[in-house]
Amino acid sequence: MNPWELLPLRAPFVLGEDRAAVIAFNQKAVDRIRLHLELLPEPYVGSLTAPVIVLTLNPGYNAADRAVHQRASFRALVRACHVQQPAPYPNYYLNPSVTGGGAAWWARITAPLIREFGVEAVSRNVASLEYVPYHSELFAHATLRLPSQSYTLSVVSVAMARGAVIFIARGHKLWEAALPGLSTYHHAYTTRSAQNVTISPKNAPLGYRAAQTQIRIAAV
Repeated sequence: MNPWELLPLRAPFVLGEDRAAVIAFNQKAVDRIRLHLELLPEPYVGSLTAPVIVLTLNPGYNAADRAVHQRASFRALVRACHVQQPAPYPNYYLNPSVTGGGAAWWARITAPLIREFGVEAVSRNVASLEYVPYHSELFAHATLRLPSQSYTLSVVSVAMARGAVIFIARGHKLWEAALPGLSTYHHAYTTRSAQNVTISPKNAPLGYRAAQTQIRIAAV
């Protein structure tokens, strides 16, 4: 069962199964690593059956992110994604109506794919999963174990079983430790630059070609 269908309707936005671990972490955390439960968590962005998956650490937090999350229209997109409701732009950060840091990041890292296939096709076929689903200014949660992570890992395992292209953008050691088969998975890729994770022919030549192939197949 998808645990994100059970996320509370009001803040604090934390799954019941994660609550004890998250509260315990926040009680000792300094502000820059505190998990912000006033924002909707984003365990994944896009379709969980997308042929291209990007693995990252956790959603960020700043004043601009907070402002975006206060919009009812944006919260509706996040909630729809939680339950995998069909949408014109499953990767909602590529929805032209969405602005802010997340939208800018996605537009940048998928720019070469968008130029080739168009924003709607990329939104349908490129998704991301977060190691930790809750927002923080900085990531310092490598030792935090959340029950909801088992669902995230199961999604990645299923993606590997169906031959999805997987880009490990952030947290290589964490993801590979959590998913032992990932380190030897034949369609797992990284970018040449650890800071710039743009999926491009220059930055990820083999991965880009694999992503091209998958998106073309999905369009048939």
